[in-house]
Amino acid sequence: MHYFTGAVPVFLCWIMTRPENLLKKLQHVGATWAKHWNQALYMSSQSSDFPTVGAFQYIHAYHLQHADWFLKADDDTFVVVENLRYLLSQHDTEKPVYFGHRFRPFVRQGNMSGGAGYVLSPEGLRRFVQGFSTGRCEHFSSVKDMALGRCMETMGVKAGDSRDSNHQETFNPFRPENHLIPAENGKQVWGYSFYKPRRGPDCCADFVISFHYMRPADMYMLEYFTYHLRTFGYKYRFNANHEQNSTSELKHS
Repeated sequence: MHYFTGAVPVFLCWIMTRPENLLKKLQHVGATWAKHWNQALYMSSQSSDFPTVGAFQYIHAYHLQHADWFLKADDDTFVVVENLRYLLSQHDTEKPVYFGHRFRPFVRQGNMSGGAGYVLSPEGLRRFVQGFSTGRCEHFSSVKDMALGRCMETMGVKAGDSRDSNHQETFNPFRPENHLIPAENGKQVWGYSFYKPRRGPDCCADFVISFHYMRPADMYMLEYFTYHLRTFGYKYRFNANHEQNSTSELKHS
């Protein structure tokens, strides 16, 4: 099967929302991070008890040939597409794989946090849809991310490692301050993470892809910090060739 492949990978993002959030949240998503995407679709959860499956079936039917990677996000997720593009530059679109923030419980290879967003290759999307259409996958849990993770595992879609070469997370399931300044009582789902979480300034990758639970005002703030704020005279430590080699070594280790 031949999928869309161009000189620069094309990304399609679909954003799950609710009817009451169409004006409350989506206008702010569209004014900030979603405008940087090649394609962004907004889908409502009103008409289905398990809307994620229906959304993927729609994208598979009408958009499979239009993109190289497919990302699902919520209406309170903030995503930096340029950093996602960099992460996926090391990966083959024709392999059955998906990436996100991996949680450990109930699925052997882990399942991805829905709020942090997750991205599928075309083959991963095709297999997921096939799983539910053939009955090999089922809604075994009301927790949609867990059911999706079980189906991915059943259909041979690999849960990829989205951490950078320093083993820092790129997809983040909470707000920035929850990673930078952990709650004193520690009552968060850190224990569910597939990899040992880091807290404080080293919590997250330089090229962060996403944060979750973002209010509209937060999105404008992150948009400014990501695309406009600069420090005069600062020599950035990133070396593209070194980072690519390190990332390649990590993926093959």
